Amino acid sequence: MTTIETIPTSGVVDWIKESGNEAVGSLYRLYRDEFMAFANRYSSSQDDRLDAFQDGVIAFYEFCMEGKFDPTRSSPKTMIFTMSKYALINSKKKQERMVVMDDLSLLPDARHAIENIVEEELTPAQLKLKAGIKELGKKCQEIIRLFYFHRYSIAAIAEDLGYSNENVVRSHKSRCLKKLKTMIK
Repeated sequence: MTTIETIPTSGVVDWIKESGNEAVGSLYRLYRDEFMAFANRYSSSQDDRLDAFQDGVIAFYEFCMEGKFDPTRSSPKTMIFTMSKYALINSKKKQERMVVMDDLSLLPDARHAIENIVEEELTPAQLKLKAGIKELGKKCQEIIRLFYFHRYSIAAIAEDLGYSNENVVRSHKSRCLKKLKTMIK
């Protein structure tokens, strides 16, 4: 059985393309424990570190499948650790921005009060933008929300919204933005 330890760094991309899931499993087993120790400085939660590592391995796999990995610039381990670290940091940022709404739902007018506070803090240009987004169709609103507010990748949006490929999402997003620009001028 061929593993990442038995092939030269220059052949990693070919090995991953040929081996598929076997390669992902091998990468996962080889670097998991070391990443978990390394990432302890970024998060004490083992689940968060493990989720980030899984995201990093998958991102590395996709990077290789797209032909974007250059073994002359970094090693597979460095690339996986970097991708995993950024996945962990982004996850932590999202967690810090999260607001738990369960307690607020107990208050009768909590949602209305929050919307009023948010409205008071927006500039006139932001209010105009918000009104423009509300006038867009549901698909446009969803694409803009996922891409700009939740930081989804084009690939993730295509998958979540059931588009046939990323190019369809890109062109739809472009048309939505043109329409929005026209509406807020």
